[in-house]
Amino acid sequence: MTVSRTPSKRRSRRWSIHADQLSTASTARYLDQNKLPQTPGVECVIIRPPYQAAVPLVGRLRELPPPLGSTIHAEGHHVLPVLGLLTAITHRWPWVAPSIALPTSESPFEPWLSHISDIDARLAVSSIRVHQHLNMRVILSTVRNRPPPSPLAMADYVVSRIKAPELSEALYYQFREAVERVPAAREASLSTYSRHFADYGRYSAQQWRMIAILIHQLVRQHSEPHVQLIHIRTANRYVRRFLGLSWTEASRLFGWEWVLESALRRGGYIESPEKQT
Repeated sequence: MTVSRTPSKRRSRRWSIHADQLSTASTARYLDQNKLPQTPGVECVIIRPPYQAAVPLVGRLRELPPPLGSTIHAEGHHVLPVLGLLTAITHRWPWVAPSIALPTSESPFEPWLSHISDIDARLAVSSIRVHQHLNMRVILSTVRNRPPPSPLAMADYVVSRIKAPELSEALYYQFREAVERVPAAREASLSTYSRHFADYGRYSAQQWRMIAILIHQLVRQHSEPHVQLIHIRTANRYVRRFLGLSWTEASRLFGWEWVLESALRRGGYIESPEKQT
């Protein structure tokens, strides 16, 4: 496989602060022990399907992992401990949609999120006034209104989950063709890609493109209902093949991370957490 050039839209290497550096309570160590640290001034809730309540995420975490389609929301007076806790939790359960609320006094930090956390491309960001708390519907609306994931964000998610960074560029080219219409054949043929992917699992280059199209259709159906990337019958076929759901069932879930996660589990690339315990 001769896919070795750096994708034209890849971001440059950046400085990232890890979770235990961001959180004054050594967040990562606590999460390894199935505990959530007591971080003063930080509140964290989980919103699980069918989205009837925002439940405080406190104490031990053995009742988790969260189901697919869940959202984790954190807010507090200062951005660094809030972001540190949220980043650590998202590293433990990558399929959750991360949401953060920043006080208006901390809003100047928003443009810098990409420099202090590696989940910036996924964050749903809101602003709150002092002593204000977001209600569940506002949190979910903010998550749903995130822009569709970029080809790079989707490739990063897959290679991180299956621990195969050498697939990053090949996946990026498939996702880019699917959602940006830039031919992957500029780099290698479809058969070359598929032979490369066959060494890692069952999905071919064409199937990875189908998954990307499905994700964008699911995300954009609410913010851009007039945009139809695929026919509804094709969409139904895709969701049943890759997610084991109907289109109606898939449409009720928030976020896009769960779609990739479900496709990876159904494809046999990773096991669901329930099978690992």
